[in-house]
Amino acid sequence: MPVGEPATPRLRASLLTLAVGLLAGAVAAQDPIPISDYSHSLDIYAFSQDDDDGRGGNPLQAEGFDYTSLRLDLTHPLDKRRTLRGEAVIAFIRNDPALPVPPTVINATTTSASGNLTTLDALLGADLSPEGSGWTYSPGLFYHHQIDYIGTGFDFAVQRDLFDGDTQLGFSYVLRYDFLELKWWDGTDHGSANRMANNFLFNWDQHLSPSVKTSLAAQYTRQDGFLSDQYNFVAIFTPAGVPILYDDERLPDTRNRGQLNARLRWSPRLDTSVGLDLSYYFDDWDIETVSGTVSFESVFRKLRVRVWYRLAVQDETKYFARMPTSPSQLQTQDSDLGSFTLHAPGMTVSYPLGRWLEKDSVLRFTVWGFSRDDGVDGLGAKIGVQLSW
Repeated sequence: MPVGEPATPRLRASLLTLAVGLLAGAVAAQDPIPISDYSHSLDIYAFSQDDDDGRGGNPLQAEGFDYTSLRLDLTHPLDKRRTLRGEAVIAFIRNDPALPVPPTVINATTTSASGNLTTLDALLGADLSPEGSGWTYSPGLFYHHQIDYIGTGFDFAVQRDLFDGDTQLGFSYVLRYDFLELKWWDGTDHGSANRMANNFLFNWDQHLSPSVKTSLAAQYTRQDGFLSDQYNFVAIFTPAGVPILYDDERLPDTRNRGQLNARLRWSPRLDTSVGLDLSYYFDDWDIETVSGTVSFESVFRKLRVRVWYRLAVQDETKYFARMPTSPSQLQTQDSDLGSFTLHAPGMTVSYPLGRWLEKDSVLRFTVWGFSRDDGVDGLGAKIGVQLSW
């Protein structure tokens, strides 16, 4: 996804499309487990997005919504070489009311968008590290369910750390396959679809001194299959600006994406760090995004605080059409694929609660927001507890 792309309609259809899974090598633990390897966390997440009268894309489609979720995450090592992962999310989404269909539109009187809906997501997977190989294999299955949209599939990741010490090189590969059952924005049933993504990531971490660390990363992703959003339509206008037709969003069935990241971390003392992150995203849909993030993190007694500010500028896809006058084989009005400048501050606070339920516990709170010059704004918060032992 482009840097700075928030959870708007395209993600709303598969928001937090997490997973259901693959249990590989599930047997009793044989090796001693470090006390901090077990981790269970419970989070409550709330997010609200506002669309300023459709200025962000399709002027006839509301893109605002409220999202609330409860998330349970489990990490359970079986031994030094096998770890099980599980995640479950239940979410409630309240979409802004659908904008009325103008009487000049000849092929629609209403859209099928649901004002309120519940989504269920689940994941169960494993991380397998054969002794002496240096490789980690991570298979998993996932499942997403909501009204008129069901997604399920599998993913498989491979990771290798090439060097340790002051210089660390790493490589990872992730395969994801989605099988979708879906309906369209106008209520018509389009049957099933599928999509597949292959992701390659190379990273280089370098300690320049005990207090300075740099990181470089490059990744490439290839997507194939159904890449449009069945909930999005494209409004067709007359040359005078009068809407006359609703058409399906249509996007290519392939997408090649690349991203470069650079990071600098400086720790003037043991409990404080200052960071700078730079990122450049590009794809063959002609989307380009440049972003920078500055951050500060410190510990005040037991309270750990991290604050950041991010600025991103995105150029729209070549398929973006704000007020098209005729249907096209490939076009969209999705604001997340358009041009915008984004400002996004945020803060995370964590505090150790000590021993709770015979486990080490940490309370975490995060608040963040963003403002875009295309009229789309958002504000989110998360609070949760993590138990480790």
